[in-house]
Amino acid sequence: MHTFGLNEIGMVKAVAGPRWREALAAFYEAYTRAHREVTTPYPGIVELLTRLRE
Repeated sequence: MHTFGLNEIGMVKAVAGPRWREALAAFYEAYTRAHREVTTPYPGIVELLTRLRE
């Protein structure tokens, strides 16, 4: 709960303490790797966005 509302940097600072820069770099590396694995949208999301746009 203590990280609610914070951006990524704030969250990492709150949980990693003085080594937050190292932890932030590791977070972004992991995020980048995971992002590469997601190559298609969730089922139904394209249709939902189309309906919302209409």
